Amino acid sequence: MALLAVIGGLLLALAIVVREYQLSKDRKGHADEHERMALALKESRTQLRRAIEDVHVLQCVLQDKHLLDETELAAGRVRHIDGPRRAAAERNAIVQTINISPTQLVIDEDITKIH
Repeated sequence: MALLAVIGGLLLALAIVVREYQLSKDRKGHADEHERMALALKESRTQLRRAIEDVHVLQCVLQDKHLLDETELAAGRVRHIDGPRRAAAERNAIVQTINISPTQLVIDEDITKIH
């Protein structure tokens, strides 16, 4: 009986050691993944900063050449960014209100007719 208890204890200790080894490997893998994600985030932030700078430079150059002014920029933003965003929000609201699949809903560009 004592031998069985000793063997059981050894097996339990072995199971704990194996589990700790697995957890150690998992922690190392998670730490490596965290480091990769941190580097990717840093790279993305650098690219975003560069893109913002490029847009600013383009806007300044176009304004210097009198090809673009603030009112045209605001109108373009409404037409190309705010308008489609508003249309998508309205489409989602209609889909949720009517409880249909988004593929079943067809809205004309002027949002006056729903099919």
